[in-house]
Amino acid sequence: MNQSNQLNLASAINIFGTSFTWTGLPALLFLQTGSAIFSSLLFVSASFARIIAALFGGYLIDQISSKKITILSLLINILSISLLYICVLVEAYTVSFLFMIVIQFFGSVYSMSKNIWYRSLVSKDGLVQAIAKMNSYEMSSKTVGFTIGPLIFTLLEVESLILNMLFTLVALILILNIPFEQIRQKVTSLSKWQAFQEASLFIKMHPTLKSFSIVTVLNGIIAPTLLSMATVILIGRYSISPTELSYFWLISGGGVIIANIILAKYNVTNFGYLYYKILVILSLIGGLVLVAIAPSYLVFLIGYVLMTFSTPLMMNIIKAEIFKEAQQQLRGKVMSLIQASADLGTLVMIMISWLIIEYGYINYFLWL
Repeated sequence: MNQSNQLNLASAINIFGTSFTWTGLPALLFLQTGSAIFSSLLFVSASFARIIAALFGGYLIDQISSKKITILSLLINILSISLLYICVLVEAYTVSFLFMIVIQFFGSVYSMSKNIWYRSLVSKDGLVQAIAKMNSYEMSSKTVGFTIGPLIFTLLEVESLILNMLFTLVALILILNIPFEQIRQKVTSLSKWQAFQEASLFIKMHPTLKSFSIVTVLNGIIAPTLLSMATVILIGRYSISPTELSYFWLISGGGVIIANIILAKYNVTNFGYLYYKILVILSLIGGLVLVAIAPSYLVFLIGYVLMTFSTPLMMNIIKAEIFKEAQQQLRGKVMSLIQASADLGTLVMIMISWLIIEYGYINYFLWL
């Protein structure tokens, strides 16, 4: 197995363990405490953790190395998961919530460093296909993990965290077995603030990166917000059953996987880059329009699948272009700044959306 495939496998295993925990654990804590605060704040705290992790992680990756940061993040998360297990076992729920944030923080640092490491292992000509291949691995693991998470925690309860820890350990062992080429890292003498100022100026003065940054932020405002509100929309607007809700998550996750498989198999630039971008944007807009005006659950589902199918077709190419356009010594900081901006957009939009839905009308949120 070559290095990139081994890294893909390790990432899929780690994401599977993380995914079944982040759907199963909130359900378990709700049953144990009767309070929805743990599940409702989990998404908000994850956004905060990702923003902070993006800023610190990008700086560290440029200073040290993506592989070392990947390994360190997994080691810290193994320790944090074991401490979270003890906290839940003794019902120290407030402390357990702090460990959730720590795990989310280092999970975000791991994801960013792993992505940069992975992209350095493949040729730039095949970068879009490589990113799509990695995403197809990860989305398949995430979809299965999200689906069976509540079932695992129902059967094993708090011991499910031990299973999560074992999956993370297996991922770490696979990554440690990847040969490590000693590459001299260009270390900057600038402070964190000066380094990110330099990266911000580089994005501002680079027309392509600036355009892709704006698109990434807009995607962060739209896609994760709609995903986080989907359950509220479907129940509040269409009064669907739990079975229909399960079908929704399964089908929408399948759309993302299929899009990544297509990108992994075919070079879209052979089709014609301009025509490809036009079709993807029209498909994305069409999906959003259907979601906003959908008179029934079925029409909403078609629109949402169209949107989730189109988003990877757009964002995978943008991720590849950002990686190629950014200077090597600024790559971690540039990517982290763009991702942090997108996460900030997600966080702000989620808060605005809750206000709109709480004091206004679901349709107002969808039209927005």
